[in-house]
Amino acid sequence: MRAYHVAGFVALLFWQIAPVRTESTLGGRFRLALAGATGQWEDYNATYDCNGNLTSERSSAIGMQSVGARADMFLGAGDSRLTAVAGRGRADSIGAGGGLYWGAEAVWEGQSLGAGLGYRHVGDAFLQAYGLGGDSRRNALAFYLRYGKLDKVHLRAEVGPMSETPSLAGEARMGVGFGQGRRRQVSGFVGLVMGPQGCSSNCDVAAFADLGFPLAPSVDLLLHGVYGPGHITPIYGVGAGLRANWGR
Repeated sequence: MRAYHVAGFVALLFWQIAPVRTESTLGGRFRLALAGATGQWEDYNATYDCNGNLTSERSSAIGMQSVGARADMFLGAGDSRLTAVAGRGRADSIGAGGGLYWGAEAVWEGQSLGAGLGYRHVGDAFLQAYGLGGDSRRNALAFYLRYGKLDKVHLRAEVGPMSETPSLAGEARMGVGFGQGRRRQVSGFVGLVMGPQGCSSNCDVAAFADLGFPLAPSVDLLLHGVYGPGHITPIYGVGAGLRANWGR
């Protein structure tokens, strides 16, 4: 049994035995999430003639799995955060992000604006292993930007997302978030994600949702999902995990 199967069964068990708490409470200064995910992305290639007409196309599915951890530490009154991720991924294709992954990010969270900078290494991911513009280190930089109140509905964008399940998080994503601060409540981040394949005009793009539900005084249930029609082959993925909160 693979690790992401275990994570899914544990999350389902907690979902059955613990009622979801929807009230907002102050969370801990420290958070640790453990999760697993499985799914597939599309490997698509197309060729065109000199007039821009499609002459041939090829599509195949790339199965991907990941299991990992994410740790967050809130500083001060929660207006800044340190984040670290680590784990292992597996992919059916070289260059899609198989192997060990890890990363760290420092984030400033203002009242209506937030910004962060970090470094993320995702196995043999194409953009890092082969580089873009000849500098693979630059392609491992991670960026975070938010507009709107962190605990309310806000806009956010992430390049090199710091996720415990990078096989679903892709290379970049943007959308609407809510309940993402230190205060524990139902939380989410939904929008569009660009897949892990190195590409130019044939990028994988899909819809995604990351959701969190308080279960017990110090435990949250995490659910992740990705879906898109792809060019020919559909894109999909699911993930689940648990997050612990502690500290003052």
